[in-house]
Amino acid sequence: MLKATSEETDETMDNDDDDNDNDELSDLKTHLYLGNNFYYEEKNYDKAIEEYKQVLEEEKDELILIKATYFMAESYVKLGKFGDAKKLFQTLAVNYKQHYLNDSAKKRLEHLSDYLVSENE
Repeated sequence: MLKATSEETDETMDNDDDDNDNDELSDLKTHLYLGNNFYYEEKNYDKAIEEYKQVLEEEKDELILIKATYFMAESYVKLGKFGDAKKLFQTLAVNYKQHYLNDSAKKRLEHLSDYLVSENE
């Protein structure tokens, strides 16, 4: 019977931590996946928003946060909650200038602003 050295034991324990990190990342990606590919595509925007909120509460990865924020804003648009959508698009436009969704967020802000102005006339 072979005994594990303390180095091998430490390495195994480190790998277990990595597995937990991967599980957590997997769960967060699952929330984003569910929001995008299930609820959003099925036009269940309220449930999609719930999944995106879960990502925003727990996620630290900026790319995933940006995508969740963008699609949550789009979900609000689909529900006619333009004020909520506008706030999220503004967050993206101001805070994430280097991200490719920044331009889309700015365009959506323009369209929403135009729509809200014409709606109030």
